[in-house]
Amino acid sequence: MKDRATDGELLALLFVAGEEGLSAHKAAEVLEIPPEEAERRLEEFRVWWNAEDRGLLVERGEDTYRLVTRPEHAPLLLRFLEGGRASAGLSPAALECLTIVAYRQPVSRAEIEEIRGTRSDRPIETLLERGLIREVGRGEGIGRPILYGTTERFLNLFGLSSLDELPPLPSEEEVERELFR
Repeated sequence: MKDRATDGELLALLFVAGEEGLSAHKAAEVLEIPPEEAERRLEEFRVWWNAEDRGLLVERGEDTYRLVTRPEHAPLLLRFLEGGRASAGLSPAALECLTIVAYRQPVSRAEIEEIRGTRSDRPIETLLERGLIREVGRGEGIGRPILYGTTERFLNLFGLSSLDELPPLPSEEEVERELFR
């Protein structure tokens, strides 16, 4: 039998944690229980919650649990958001940069610009502001350029649990076939 008070507490914590998610360590601290117990309760809650037909899922990331909308509700949510939030989407330039970072990370701005063939200052700034990419280090080259990588928020927004789930890039032959058909 499920402990409804515990489920209610976990749901409240997941709601308040928002996009950052709730780690078992933080749940243990707040609930004043051992981390192993918090991890067990979170996992049991996730399985129980996701078995029901609800509008939200509990998703497990690398270190955190978070509430997310069910993928099948995406068209409905997009219609809702289209009203006054069209600017909430990313520009084609920002999407290009994000794709390059996702597949080539760690990658410098100069490498991104070389691939795109144009300056990328503003799209990179947008991606940083939105928390989709972050600085992950410095390169060895002249001036020790900043290297960029994706964030856990990127994974969450694209429904990925790790970068291994990115779809494979097409081969050069596939690209040429598509361009010249």
